[in-house]
Amino acid sequence: MRSRVFIVCLLLAGCAPVRVAPPAADLYHDELFAAPSQPIDVRQVFALSDSMKQYVWTDLASNFKGPRQSLIDAVAQGQLKLEYDSVTTRNAAESFDAKAGNCLSLVIMTAAFAKAMNIDVQYNSAMLGDQWSRSANVYFLNGHVNVTLGKRPSDPRVLYDQAELMTIDFLPGSEIRSLRSSQVGENTILAMYMNNRSAEALVRGRLDDAYWLAREGISQNPEYWAVYNTLGVIYLRRGNPEMAEPVFRRVLQSDPANTRALANLALTLARLGRDADAAAVDQRRFVSELEPLHADVQRSVEQEGVLVAAYQSGEIDRIEVQRRLASILASYSRASTQIDALEPSPGLESVPPSYIDALSVLSQSATELSKAYDDGNEARVSAALALSLEATARMHALADLAWPPRRD
Repeated sequence: MRSRVFIVCLLLAGCAPVRVAPPAADLYHDELFAAPSQPIDVRQVFALSDSMKQYVWTDLASNFKGPRQSLIDAVAQGQLKLEYDSVTTRNAAESFDAKAGNCLSLVIMTAAFAKAMNIDVQYNSAMLGDQWSRSANVYFLNGHVNVTLGKRPSDPRVLYDQAELMTIDFLPGSEIRSLRSSQVGENTILAMYMNNRSAEALVRGRLDDAYWLAREGISQNPEYWAVYNTLGVIYLRRGNPEMAEPVFRRVLQSDPANTRALANLALTLARLGRDADAAAVDQRRFVSELEPLHADVQRSVEQEGVLVAAYQSGEIDRIEVQRRLASILASYSRASTQIDALEPSPGLESVPPSYIDALSVLSQSATELSKAYDDGNEARVSAALALSLEATARMHALADLAWPPRRD
C-alpha cells in the first residue's frame, strides 16, 4: 500500500459539493494537541493594516479613475509590482507588506481593499486539472481562486470602466483560459485560507498548529471537504489512524468519488491492518480517477462519428472537419497523458497501458479520417471507422475489468 498522503490546497483548493454536512464535533480530538503557537483569529484574514488604510485614501479612493479602476490598476496592471509566491499563504496585510502571495493570498488582499471602498466582491474557485505538487511526502492537488469586482452606483461613468463586473486573476492568461470556475462564499475563502495554513504547518512538522488551523477551517465552512481531508492527514501524522478513518469516511459520505479521501482512507486501513478493506477502497480510488477520463474519451469517439455524418451530409466543409478532427486528436493525446499518470490498484496494473494502446488506435482512426478528407480516398474512411470500433471494444473490455459491478 502506498505511503503517500494527499491534500487539496489553494495555490493550493477545490470546490465543495453543495450538500448539508453533519456536525463535525465528533471528529475533533483537542486533547491530543497543545495550544497553537499563535492565536488563530479569523478577523485578521481581511483586516487592513495602517499602511493599507493609508494606501486606500491616498492612492485608491481619491484617484480620478474611480476606486474600482484604481484598485484594478494597482493589483492587476503592475502598480503594486506584486510577485506570485506559491510557498506561503498570507493574510491581506502580510500580502501587502510582502507585495507577494499565491492566488488565494492576493485575492484576499484585493478583496480587503475592495470592501474598504464598498465595492461588491465575488469569489470564484476552479481546479487546475491534474496539477500536483509535493512536499515532505505529502502530495498537494492544486486549485485556483480569483475575484470579481462590481461597480458602485456612485462610481463615475468613464469609457475605460464601463463593465458592471470585472474579474481579476493572478495567473497568466494562457493558464486561465480553459478554467471552469464557480462562485463561492467568503466562508469558503476563509476555510481555504485555514486549510492552506494548516497544510503549510503540517509539512513543517508543526502538527499542533496544523490541527487548530484545520479545526477553524471546518468551523468556517463545514461543507468544505478539503479541510476534513487535511484533518485526517494530521491524525495519520500524529500516529492515530483510528481517528483518521472516520474523518475520511465523513468526506466520502457526502462526496463518494473524492479520490484524495479514498487514497488516504486506503492508507489508513492498511495501517490499521485491514488489508482487504484497504485494497477494496484503493480500487474504488483508481476507478474514480479513471471513470471521468473514460467518459471524456467516449464523448470524443461519439463526436468523431457525428463529424463523419455531418461532413458526408454537407453540413460542414473540409476546413471545419479538419479543425474538429484536430481537437479530437488533442483530446486523445491529453487523455493518454492523464491515464499514464494514474497509479493503478493491485490487480489492475494492466489497465492504464492497455487503455493507452486503445487511445493510440483511436488516434490512428482520427488521423486516417483527416487524410481521407485531404485526398478524397473513401477507403480511408472505412479503415478509420474500423479502427474506431476496434479501440472502443478494447476500452469497454477494460472498463468491465476495472469496475464490473458498476457497468450497465
